[in-house]
Amino acid sequence: MRKLFRRETRSSPRRYLRRLRLERAAYLLRHSTQSIKQIALESGFASDNYFHLVFRKAFGFTPTAYRDQEIL
Repeated sequence: MRKLFRRETRSSPRRYLRRLRLERAAYLLRHSTQSIKQIALESGFASDNYFHLVFRKAFGFTPTAYRDQEIL
């Protein structure tokens, strides 16, 4: 099943799920006033520290900086 998934999505299931969770978090950062910690938990991240690390690696900004930039 993993091979089929990779062939169809060109991504591992873990990476694909992480991308979906990050997209959800980015949406919430743009469209809600929830805290970063609440967004991390709602997006499926076990800790906000890990969320910060993964988000920054994916988007080049911390979640707070991303939210501030989107407001401008």
